[in-house]
Amino acid sequence: MPQESPYSGQEEDRIDRWFNRKLAYPVAVVSARLGVHPNVVSIVGMMLGVASGWWFQFQDATVLWGVGLLVVSTILDNADGMVARMTNKSSEFGYILDGVCDNFVFISVYVGGIYGIWTGPMPWGGTWGAWAWVLACAAGFSHGRQSAMLDFYKMQWRYWACQRDGARFKTSAEVAERRTRASGIARLFMGMHVAHARRQESMARRRLALAPQMEAARFRSGFSDRYASLNRLPMKGWFFMGPNWHVIAVCVFALIGRFDLYCWSQILLFNGALLATFVLQRVRDRALLAA
Repeated sequence: MPQESPYSGQEEDRIDRWFNRKLAYPVAVVSARLGVHPNVVSIVGMMLGVASGWWFQFQDATVLWGVGLLVVSTILDNADGMVARMTNKSSEFGYILDGVCDNFVFISVYVGGIYGIWTGPMPWGGTWGAWAWVLACAAGFSHGRQSAMLDFYKMQWRYWACQRDGARFKTSAEVAERRTRASGIARLFMGMHVAHARRQESMARRRLALAPQMEAARFRSGFSDRYASLNRLPMKGWFFMGPNWHVIAVCVFALIGRFDLYCWSQILLFNGALLATFVLQRVRDRALLAA
């Protein structure tokens, strides 16, 4: 059995390691013992997350139901991967399903939030009305790009720092080719994964352009150590793009009845952090090549 890399797990957010994983572990153990398939755990988590969206339209204490369901959904989102590893049922379809479920959950939350601010005041006067859709779509577009970059650099860490061959980035062309061999619901989900890969390619062109040079040095002594050393700080920025901080932000703003401020935070705060992390990542990539 190959030796585990000392950098394994460091591509995971501390919120996952210190909170979500600890709460998800008992759920995963029970599910594995009962023979529950990890994809079933993913779907149950998605259903709870989608249901939470209904409660995000309310501006009173009932929004707590939505917050609670969303938190439980997040815990189950961590449990499904644990069940897959415990039962040796990890699969590419399961990985894609997990991402699709996350999308459905946040779409539901956004829709609920839109109706919550429909009659709320806009900063320049009047009420949001149909403009709430414009605001939420801009926030959702930003959210999608942020999540795509976190997924991309988590895979990059596993491939370059942990030396896991299976974590190599699959281009949209490769995913599209695999899609031709799939059928039914798997084919539909693979089509969504193609779009996800294209988004990653468009945003990570600079890193992907460096791949041949990095590949030539991948197995040289000290490469993984150097990669990990230079990429720890950028990974903290990518963690901020992940679902944990989105969940925290949407819950906080929902509790104060200001879903519109959550949308603005996506457009201004999270996108600002995304840009800053891109700049830092570019500097560290140059340093890696120079080394």
